[in-house]
Amino acid sequence: MILFSLGCSNQQTPKAISGILDLSNFDFGKTSVPLDGEWEFYFETLLASQRTEIDFKQLEPRIVKVPSTWNKLNIRGKLAEGAGYASYKLKVLLPEKEEFLAIKILDSSSSYLLWINNKVVASNGRVGTSKDSYEPEFRPQVTFFKVGTSPIEIILEVSNFHHSKGGFWESIHIGRAKSITNLQLKKVGYDIFLVTSLFALSIFLLTYYILKEKISPILYASILSGLIAFRESLTGERLFLQYFPSLDWFLLFRFEYLSFFLAVTLFLYYLQRVFFETIPKFLFRTLFSIGLIFSSLALFLPTKFVSMLILPFQIYTILCIGIYLVLLSKDAIHSVPRAKPFLVGFLILGITIIHDLLYSYSIINSIHVSSLGILLCLAIQSYSIVNEISESNLKKSPSLISAIRTKYAST
Repeated sequence: MILFSLGCSNQQTPKAISGILDLSNFDFGKTSVPLDGEWEFYFETLLASQRTEIDFKQLEPRIVKVPSTWNKLNIRGKLAEGAGYASYKLKVLLPEKEEFLAIKILDSSSSYLLWINNKVVASNGRVGTSKDSYEPEFRPQVTFFKVGTSPIEIILEVSNFHHSKGGFWESIHIGRAKSITNLQLKKVGYDIFLVTSLFALSIFLLTYYILKEKISPILYASILSGLIAFRESLTGERLFLQYFPSLDWFLLFRFEYLSFFLAVTLFLYYLQRVFFETIPKFLFRTLFSIGLIFSSLALFLPTKFVSMLILPFQIYTILCIGIYLVLLSKDAIHSVPRAKPFLVGFLILGITIIHDLLYSYSIINSIHVSSLGILLCLAIQSYSIVNEISESNLKKSPSLISAIRTKYAST
């Protein structure tokens, strides 16, 4: 229910066309609307900040679809890279009765100024025309403004010199204060649900490991669940910043990427401890070593190059999912203990990861769900191991209990 309520509405969502979004007949009493579609785009121009220095007659805007990045756009015969600065401009036609509205913006890469009718209403970091004159920041915001007369002019100035991708990469939502506040509460509530659930699972498994059975997969599942909870607090609505608002962008960035790389690497080790008889040692060592290399690079490389690692690591992750799905499927066919619940959990995880990849590349408009996938995956798999131990205890079979303990012995 939470997932479906985050963006659902019976009302058809209008799209911007050629730099104009017609919301004159839109019912803001029911929901908010994303400002997606075709915006005017001005590369290497800050329309509002530099308006006294610009010869507007010389400007030739191009139309781009947002949300997206400006990477590989053909700018004056050259493909744009991630570094640079630009302005996005949109004219919005509003109903006459609307006097006050609100806007929700997640972030842009990697700093922005949001102008409405020549007034700054929201910002992240400091927008500049060079690496020395700008500061990156990722901080979700909700802001309120007086409409005045319709149409309104929205300008988003973006600059980036520390990420491999630059631009307007997340949707901006506009609506009445109540609708925008409800949207924010739903998304924050979803993130809180995931973080607390993952953390609760981590504490439960750690307690079970300490007080009941010192079985290594339980410990690794606990660590993995805690790591994913930490990562979830760094992404989306970035709950971590609510408690540590002064956290440096560069630390936030490294934590976000490193937690992703380590989570996949640790998950491989966790599966190896459960199915060490099934997974070839050479295969595991190769995949595990690759994961460690990515994690090490995330610690030391400049942020721009770290962000460039995400695509090869995503390919590596998909490769790992495919390999382990084949191995677990074979075990399930041959009725290997725990193979079926592990396969179900892994299928859920694989589907949610692929979903997030499609969302990350703007192929679908949705939300990130891979953390929910790993929560369900670990919950199913941990239950399988704990249930196996409980059943052996109920049968009071010392030899069976000893065999399980030996099999999962910590190394």
